[in-house]
Amino acid sequence: MRRRRGFVLLVLVVLLAMVAAACGSDDGGGGDGAKGKKQRAVITISTTAGNAAREQVEQLLQSQLKDAGFELKINNSDADTLFGKWLPAGNFQVGMYAQVGTPDPGLCVIFCSQNIPTEANGNVGQNFTRTDVSALDGPLTQQDTELDVATRADLVKQASKIMAENNVSLPLYQKPTLLAYNTEALSGPIADNTVNGPFANANEWKVLKGTDIVAAAEQEPACADWIGSCAGASWGNWVLKVHTSPEAFDVSPEGDYVVSALLTKEPTVAAEGEGMSITYDISPDAVWDDGQPITSKDFEYLWKQITTGKDIYDTTGYNLITAVDTTNPKQAVVKLKSKFAPWRDLFGGFYGLYPSHLLEGKDRNAATKDGYTWSGGPWKMESWKKGESMTLVPNPSYWGTKPSASKLIFRFITDSAAQTQAYKTNQVQIMYPQPQVGLVKDLQAVSGTKVTVGFGNTYEGLWFNMAQKPLDSLKVRQALGYAIDRNAIVDAVITPSIEPIAKGQVLQSFNVPTFRQFFTPAWGNYKLDKAKVDELMKSDGWTKGSDGIWEK
Repeated sequence: MRRRRGFVLLVLVVLLAMVAAACGSDDGGGGDGAKGKKQRAVITISTTAGNAAREQVEQLLQSQLKDAGFELKINNSDADTLFGKWLPAGNFQVGMYAQVGTPDPGLCVIFCSQNIPTEANGNVGQNFTRTDVSALDGPLTQQDTELDVATRADLVKQASKIMAENNVSLPLYQKPTLLAYNTEALSGPIADNTVNGPFANANEWKVLKGTDIVAAAEQEPACADWIGSCAGASWGNWVLKVHTSPEAFDVSPEGDYVVSALLTKEPTVAAEGEGMSITYDISPDAVWDDGQPITSKDFEYLWKQITTGKDIYDTTGYNLITAVDTTNPKQAVVKLKSKFAPWRDLFGGFYGLYPSHLLEGKDRNAATKDGYTWSGGPWKMESWKKGESMTLVPNPSYWGTKPSASKLIFRFITDSAAQTQAYKTNQVQIMYPQPQVGLVKDLQAVSGTKVTVGFGNTYEGLWFNMAQKPLDSLKVRQALGYAIDRNAIVDAVITPSIEPIAKGQVLQSFNVPTFRQFFTPAWGNYKLDKAKVDELMKSDGWTKGSDGIWEK
């Protein structure tokens, strides 16, 4: 699952991507080819290996698109390569991965042309699909600076209609989550949080057997430098960042912003001409694990690192900051040159604070990418055995609720079947797996197990790389929208994976229904319609070859 600006992410779920080099092509697997040869409607898809549900989606898409005249190739790989290398470089044709929505829509960060990562800007930006539709930039940019909710909602609706007309990407479904834990081993307020993960409040849990909490993690972080491009997936946030790097706001399981223990009260926002200021009052009890106070200097340090550092994941919002007043160590006054509606995403989510007194003047990335022992949260990292596990221990200096467990251990088990077996044999006490067909019933049969299914802020979609042929053609992208039977995918993969607790539904928007004022079901017209596919492809100059695949 990939993270978005602020409370997102990425988190890992299904990812379909294509790397030209891996497929022996430099044109996305479906380019023009040599001079004089016809271009064929060939698309390459990749997903993370070992996940039965993802592989089932691949097979369904392969069959559906073949019936509509497209050849689908499959190229599976590891998540780190997909998220850390191929997506930022644009070396893919179609991706299917999850985004984590926030209470603020924040769609500009993934669809505005100014957020396309390029070599010139150091591959900074989350518009991995290279969406470049000029009509989109206006409403999406304006909604990020418009503080009136009703006006923002109207702008998002305008943009959604433009995106659907251009079918820049195709939403699939609001992603279900599955949380299972052993009630004979753990108790406490254990609940899913699709933004910060189900382990975010592990410091409040009680261990009923033994002294440790052992959890299964389906993805290992690529690095622990949270503002670097290497930290693009959500599992890094869930297993380490949220436990150690303090932030201004948390997100509740319901998807609402909540002032964190770092602050004494809700920040004060004031208009200043065309800009605005935000005043953060830091708790006098807030300290790092070495006893040094968390101060306004830490806010300033994070801002400067994001805006002046190299290989930064995303600078949205921080690039509007002109200064951080650090006169009062326990009060950070942040000045912005223009209004920024999703201001609660700042200094929170995936971009928590760093200890400036330890890192000032050092190479931040080198000091953190392989883990760190400092902490401003309830836990601190004890060890990271690459490819095996990460172990956290209580932070004795934490000023909030201190953990009762001796250790919080994450075992990295990327294979779905192996993860389930580890749970059944008591090697792990809690798991947060990708829903698989029959998994709910399977887990419900395990003694003492509580299984919950939810639909949070996470949604999944097909993301078309508009810089790759044949997806640079509007009519081809529209044809794909009519060639794919999303209802059949949901019925075959999603609903059977969460029955008998819930059923899946096709999502027609890039904002989930949770945020009603921004939800616009603009993709409802894209239903299976082979006649429409033929009409669009023929009008774009394509004809079907002897094997039934479009070519021109």
